[in-house]
Amino acid sequence: MVTQKIYFIAPLACVEPSITNLNKILEKGFKVVKIESDKFTEFFKDLTHTTYRDAKNKINTYNCVYDDTALNGKEKTLIGSSSHVFYVYNSFLVEVSELDQYSELANIVDDLLTYYNLYLNPLIKLLRLYSEGNIHIPFFIFYYIDTEGNALPLMQNPTLYFETDLQNFKLNDYDIWEFNELLKNNKISGIKYLKLAFEIYQTSFDVHKLDLKFLILMNAIEVLFNPSDNFELKYRISRYFAALIGETREESVDYFDAMKTFFDKRSIIVHSGSSRNDPVTVEDVLKLRDHVRKSIIKLSLIIDPDKKEKDEKKRVEKVLDKAGLGENPFNF
Repeated sequence: MVTQKIYFIAPLACVEPSITNLNKILEKGFKVVKIESDKFTEFFKDLTHTTYRDAKNKINTYNCVYDDTALNGKEKTLIGSSSHVFYVYNSFLVEVSELDQYSELANIVDDLLTYYNLYLNPLIKLLRLYSEGNIHIPFFIFYYIDTEGNALPLMQNPTLYFETDLQNFKLNDYDIWEFNELLKNNKISGIKYLKLAFEIYQTSFDVHKLDLKFLILMNAIEVLFNPSDNFELKYRISRYFAALIGETREESVDYFDAMKTFFDKRSIIVHSGSSRNDPVTVEDVLKLRDHVRKSIIKLSLIIDPDKKEKDEKKRVEKVLDKAGLGENPFNF
């Protein structure tokens, strides 16, 4: 038997340099690495046995390049010394027989894939709850280095295409520690309606048209705040949302009015097939997605997963029914 090392790389799309703050909480050997985009392109070319041009196009197409010159208002160069790729890295020491290393390593990778499926990918998706931006992993590769120093791929997942969406993902110092608390005490997956709203929220990143993003996010709002008797939906959902999210009466009234306006806009789209006369804007989508994000987080702190979900949802509904706007009924 010999000791061999399996490497893992996964470029991060739609991120800014602050993503390296993730290293403060990453576990299981994962870390975020920054590299000049031309160096990453050269490595990716050799690893996947493609041309430099094809490697460059793929990395650019999947929004894996952060251009530093954008900060200075200069002309952008997508691949070069002024641009970088941020990727997640890991390595694993394994024991294999000397005779058939490749086959054994390929089989071991199937087991290592659980680190991605059960830890890294869910973590990346959960990050979207703490900041706007379509952070995602468009592809990943497991590989090893042979005796001649060549990097040989063992597994490459199918490349996934996502829209660039509306802005890059930022992760400041304050967010990372709040996010770590959510990660440690994540109850979303154990509460069916929060899990559904979270999945709907994720879907809003995967479509291009603003109207569709808007409709998808309005569905998430309904899942979160739909009253049990299905009566006066527009008024009550808007009010429940405002009572939960608003920290002052003035803020809550603004939220209440904004959500009612969003319901009117949704009604126009659903009944006419478009929002041509009152178009959905980028600002509408960003605001609504922020509303969904904050609602999921706050409700995940309120709902007790050890009690019956139906009873808990009714309990929250009753509190929000009685609460005045700006009263902060759950003492956040």
